[in-house]
Amino acid sequence: MLGFSSKKKSVINIATDDAYFPDLASRISKIDSIESGILVDIKKYSNHLISDIICRIQADIFIGSREEENLPANIESLSLCSKLELGAAENIINHYKDKDKMELLLNNNIIQTESMLLSKGFERIKNILMDKHKKNIISVPSIDDVFHILGDGKGISFIPKSNKNISLGKQHKVNFAIPPTPFNIEVRGKLYYKTEKKESLQWLIDLICD
Repeated sequence: MLGFSSKKKSVINIATDDAYFPDLASRISKIDSIESGILVDIKKYSNHLISDIICRIQADIFIGSREEENLPANIESLSLCSKLELGAAENIINHYKDKDKMELLLNNNIIQTESMLLSKGFERIKNILMDKHKKNIISVPSIDDVFHILGDGKGISFIPKSNKNISLGKQHKVNFAIPPTPFNIEVRGKLYYKTEKKESLQWLIDLICD
């Protein structure tokens, strides 16, 4: 199990399941202006237990779309949320621009990250697509894989709205559309940390949750 390499006071260790809740990149970029001399080490753990990430791997904060029952009493959490949009190659979005968005959804492969498929917030969408519309969902490890596939014009994806994902969309020529009802929802994630570290991390928690 790969852990963080440093526990110096000048390093903050953040773990994520790659769901990008919230927009980490833009918020973390503000750290230098608030706390000079602090380095941020970010690592992705898609399938590890949250309790292991916090207690064994020694992450200061874990941010993700997953939840875990029976967490140790010394681990606290805060709720986060993000609206979902449909991402697809520019030509696909343009093709369905004046059509029912359900056609966009049902006539293309659906690509999602493993962490999104495991999130409770996405469960409703997944059940409607698979049970009612008999759609298969293709699972890939990371959001970068999703954008690579979308950029090649090979599918669509429900993607959390964030500056990070908008930037990735521009790189891969992926555009976004508002999903049709009943898929126009928010997906909730959580931020986890040890109770004893709350006071020292409060400024960072406030920054991320802002």
